[in-house]
Amino acid sequence: MNASAADEPPTPVIESVTPSIITASLSPQTFTITGHDFLSGASAEAVASLGTGSINLAQSVNVVSATKITFTIQCLPTESGVVDVRVLNPNGRQYTVAPAAMTLKAQLSGLTPIIFDETGDLSYGDPRYITTVVRALVTAHSNATLIFAGIVRVPYSPYSYSGVSNAFDDDGDGTVAFHSIATAPGNILFVVIDSTGAVHKTQAPFQAPLPDSNWIPQPHPQRSADGTMSRYDLDLYPDPGANLLWVRPGVGAWSVHAADHNAITDADGVPFWDGHAVVRAAVFQPVFGTAYGPPPPSFAPSDVVAILNDHMWSVERLPSPLTGSAGGSIRLFSDSTKEGTEGTVYVRRIAGSEGTVSVSYHTVDGTARAGVDYVATAGTLTFAPGEYVKTISIPTIDDGFYGNGTRNFSLAVAADAATVPTPVYTWSIYDAQNQPVVSVANVRVSEGDDASATVQVPVTFSGKSRLTARLTWQTVDDLQNSGPIQVLTFAPGETQKMIAVPYTGNTAPGPDRTITIHLNSPENVTLLNRSAVVTIVDDDTPQLSVSDIRFDERTAAAIFLVTMSRAVAAPVTVHYETADGTATSPLDYTGKAGVLTFAPGEVFKTVTVPVVFDDVVESDETFSLKLSQPGGATIARDTGVATILDSDPQPSPVVLVDDISVIEGNSGTTDATFNLHLSFASALPITAAWQTQNGSAHDDSDYAPAAGTLIFAPGETDKRVIVKITGDTAAEPNEQFRLVIAAASNALPGPGGACTIVNDDGQPPPSRRRPSR
Repeated sequence: MNASAADEPPTPVIESVTPSIITASLSPQTFTITGHDFLSGASAEAVASLGTGSINLAQSVNVVSATKITFTIQCLPTESGVVDVRVLNPNGRQYTVAPAAMTLKAQLSGLTPIIFDETGDLSYGDPRYITTVVRALVTAHSNATLIFAGIVRVPYSPYSYSGVSNAFDDDGDGTVAFHSIATAPGNILFVVIDSTGAVHKTQAPFQAPLPDSNWIPQPHPQRSADGTMSRYDLDLYPDPGANLLWVRPGVGAWSVHAADHNAITDADGVPFWDGHAVVRAAVFQPVFGTAYGPPPPSFAPSDVVAILNDHMWSVERLPSPLTGSAGGSIRLFSDSTKEGTEGTVYVRRIAGSEGTVSVSYHTVDGTARAGVDYVATAGTLTFAPGEYVKTISIPTIDDGFYGNGTRNFSLAVAADAATVPTPVYTWSIYDAQNQPVVSVANVRVSEGDDASATVQVPVTFSGKSRLTARLTWQTVDDLQNSGPIQVLTFAPGETQKMIAVPYTGNTAPGPDRTITIHLNSPENVTLLNRSAVVTIVDDDTPQLSVSDIRFDERTAAAIFLVTMSRAVAAPVTVHYETADGTATSPLDYTGKAGVLTFAPGEVFKTVTVPVVFDDVVESDETFSLKLSQPGGATIARDTGVATILDSDPQPSPVVLVDDISVIEGNSGTTDATFNLHLSFASALPITAAWQTQNGSAHDDSDYAPAAGTLIFAPGETDKRVIVKITGDTAAEPNEQFRLVIAAASNALPGPGGACTIVNDDGQPPPSRRRPSR
């Protein structure tokens, strides 16, 4: 529903505005609007139409009565124009333009050249953050640079800042505008320099409305303790990160930036630790490129030096010629020095530049010792008239060890014709070596069968240190069981320690296990890695292998021997298949494929492949047997190569087993050692599969059954196999069992050998049966 006419506020009527002419001035000016129907809370606008657009000049409005309003303008535009005055009643859209427009007359003053002519841009969505246009009086047709500092806020930033903006007087009217300086001005210093070297600055900080009462101007920078300032000495305390502006009116302008806390060099103007900077004239650069050429060799009384930084401002005219005694005073400045480098002490002459001053110095031991930590140094410095800075270089010594800490020595100074505030100056040397490091290595260990085993894990110390290093370590296994926290200590000179990590072995197949070692709480050392892993490799899963074989083609079949590394209690399967080489199926052999099954306790199988004999003269040929798809085991060697020899038959060695005898014993077990040997040495590797075989001795009571494989390397002829004999105290006759060669590759199985278990408990009683009739 639309509001009725009665709900609308009355239309304000303006009858006159006095005065009707606005003359530009830095001071605020008050104007009066007369008329009627001005409601409480009404606002007034004084809108100037200039080349820069429409600008609202009214800054403060006061509704005196229904017939009178006053408003204040603080603005100094550089253009003249027409100002329309409007009044807006609250809660309504009615306003009236003044029947007679006000006239705006621009004006610039050499005393107040820095002016605002725009203070109202709400593009940031907050009236506290304004975009300011600053205008200045300059030499006609010149480039100009505006430098400003003080309480200046970047939009949406809590920090003050300083800045630089450039402009050009292209129309030759002697004014320039620096546009879109995105700041909310407060207590600000403005300095403008044009390309002729003319300088314009506010005689006092320009006071714009403070958007926040907490924005308080910072104090003036402090001077040196002796109250003097030399032509080369600019006091930047307490903020050494400052822009230094040097202007010689009518000649040129130069600038330099002093960076925080660095040693002074000839290339930059930087402060000492106490905030003072010694700035040589040569380090200043022209503000407008090379237009002015190099700066003069020294400052002059008419020069202006502006010190601008983020929180304060100062404009100084430097005293010249300098006053004071011929010698002035001497001060020393330096930073701490890393051992092994050459440190520099800066000797600064404060004021008093007319005479010659000599300064003698020598080093004095403190916690740092000459010849051990630094090179003893002594000498004399002479300041000629006009010289202000000298340096003393002192080499320091790096012994290659960490842990020396910070050591101090002193520089004793004496000067003629000058006062020396600090006759002994202390200088620090700090460690050059990085803290040593400790690393722990990953380790892999075969599980074994022992239920209580230990692996040693090396921990290495790298570096040279004078300090004892300590750290703690703790183990965590796969099940997140943690061991106790223990301490590891490296005395100076020790480079390796071992950590003993316990683990358990077993005979059950399973996955690999891990134990993680964690290092913590290092003292006087850095941990290169904080953990290492001990991998306990399972060695109980059996491994399958197939052997190479060589035979004459007159042999009816090639017999491949497939062996398993250890017997297990569950069946093991593996697929096999022949594959052509230079021999092809079915021309040279009959191809074959199938599955081998190792029953519990079995450790070998054979695969017989028929071979085709022919009378054709040909070279040796090969084919292979490949294993795949194991079940219950892994494959260590998956391919066995069969070589068919096309030559006269060569004799094959025979795997023989010697007969032995062993005294039984009364308890426990006794080793029965069988000697296996070849009938003659072979140039080929030979694999033999052996197993025990019952005789009068039985594997359930007299000995432990066993089976396995062994390999004779080329040229090797002897091997041993041990079988455990069970001792008892029963009187019984001697008993026998055999060790037989079940299969062999590249050799023939012999008949095996017998083991006689010699009874040592007496003979059994004679039989009581009556003889048969």
